[in-house]
Amino acid sequence: SGSGARVTAESALNVTTVLACCKVIAEGVSQVPFKLYRDGSARTDASDHPLFDMIYRAPNAYQTSFEFRETVMFHVLLTGNAFVHILRVGMARRVASLELLDPKRVTVERKSDGKIRYLYQPETGSRTEIPSSDVWHIRGPSWNSWMGMEAVKLAREAIGLAMATEASQADFHR
Repeated sequence: SGSGARVTAESALNVTTVLACCKVIAEGVSQVPFKLYRDGSARTDASDHPLFDMIYRAPNAYQTSFEFRETVMFHVLLTGNAFVHILRVGMARRVASLELLDPKRVTVERKSDGKIRYLYQPETGSRTEIPSSDVWHIRGPSWNSWMGMEAVKLAREAIGLAMATEASQADFHR
């Protein structure tokens, strides 16, 4: 940024206002029950559906539904995109788990035929392509319809100024 502060999604969270805004929105979205319903106007729970418990209670082995949706919202709010790897098992390709991917490790490409390609770089190992049918891509506001706009990049000057101001005031008071 013009202030000299290096502004990333992670560093932006050090700005109290950014963190507070993200927390309010993410927790607000996450506290609403997230259920599957049957077709029709009665809004009957589809509790016998194979994905009901995964969506409503625990999408994976290490997160509750609340934690999962809260993290999804943080990713969307800060980077404009959240990427969920839909892990499938068996010949029927039954959904076994929903695993969040770190947005900074995902590269999205739009091919000439209009299809979307997802490349993922794990912390260790080589970059791999994940079939688009196995990626739940949740986009924030988009300019091109296939990638969300990165709010932190769009607001980097204001966030950088807040970071620099907080740092200079901390130095002054120290």
